[in-house]
Amino acid sequence: MPIASANDSTSQPRRWSVLSFVLLSVLVLAYGLLNPKYNWDTIGYIASAEAISTDDPAAIHQAAYAAIRDHVSPAEFRALIDGNSYRRAMYGSPDFLAAQLPFYQIRPVYVFTLHLAAKLGVNIALATYLVSALFVIAAAGVIYLILGHMWPVGRAIYAPVVLLASQGLDLASLSTPDAMAYFGCLLAFYFLFTERIGAALLIAPALVLVRTDLILFSGFLWAWVLFFYPGMRSRPAVYLSAIIAVLLYVAVNRTYGNHGWAAVFYHTFVEYLADPANAVFTIGLADYLGAVVDGTARIVTKPKQIAHVLLAALCLYGARRLYRSDARQDRIISGLLVLSVGYLAIRYLAFPLWHSRFFAAEFAVQTIVFLRLALRLRPSERAAYNVPRPITAP
Repeated sequence: MPIASANDSTSQPRRWSVLSFVLLSVLVLAYGLLNPKYNWDTIGYIASAEAISTDDPAAIHQAAYAAIRDHVSPAEFRALIDGNSYRRAMYGSPDFLAAQLPFYQIRPVYVFTLHLAAKLGVNIALATYLVSALFVIAAAGVIYLILGHMWPVGRAIYAPVVLLASQGLDLASLSTPDAMAYFGCLLAFYFLFTERIGAALLIAPALVLVRTDLILFSGFLWAWVLFFYPGMRSRPAVYLSAIIAVLLYVAVNRTYGNHGWAAVFYHTFVEYLADPANAVFTIGLADYLGAVVDGTARIVTKPKQIAHVLLAALCLYGARRLYRSDARQDRIISGLLVLSVGYLAIRYLAFPLWHSRFFAAEFAVQTIVFLRLALRLRPSERAAYNVPRPITAP
């Protein structure tokens, strides 16, 4: 009777994880391609990609709507051009559409990826959600890597749970840069969890090119590094990362004429602006508080959003035990939870619109922490995971 080797005992869980990842990737790709969710952002991002090749509003308008018309059903196209007064205005006026483009062009990584896909012969309307599906698959890979440090065997089951609980599957069908943000933030979390601090500091400025609001996430990342690694306070790496991020933030906003937070807030919560660059408006305290009250009311009426809030609260309560642990990884993951909840709270207060796609990576971390609190580690897993060493500067 043959004797199983140590390699056999480690290769079998790895094979199960690979099989699980492949099946999950197929599911994500199939769901994304078969269930695209077209919204008015679709037109904005397609037009922004077209604007890389020309600055003629009429040409941009014609190319954007022709691309989407050729890719969707007549009913879907009608909804995109006549669903409300804003969509009718965009369809009826090239100049109106051109005035809206800075809202979208400030996501340059996503926009340039769409432009590149079109140059390679991919229908640009298809590319808007194909790119999302591929980045969700990449994010799933990062989830498997994180869970592999806790449950080398169980990650084959737990990784799909984390992806589904964090709304990752929904991201695969959206024509937005949020799947890129999902991947980028999870990659930053992975580098922090595995103490690759230099890599995390490189990711932080790059996130600004995916979504400019992620400079808030990067701010929490820098604070996290300075808290957990006091030795980094006297080193230039954190400050250099922050300076680069701020410079990129300013450069993106100036290059594309970003209308700014006030214009986006007024456009979203008060009334849409036909000419945001030249509009005259004011936002009072009543406008802001009204948006917060309305946003909070929407949260408490939707079961998924209530579940996310309760999950965050439950994990924060349980994370006290993890932070007091002698295991370095437990302390680190409790800190990642605080990072995720802190960003979620500040991002919501700055712009009180709770779309799950904005916070998918944070939901993933909270789900992982919940699993860590709820599930016991096996002795073999604990030996590799719970290394009783104090956190030190890298």
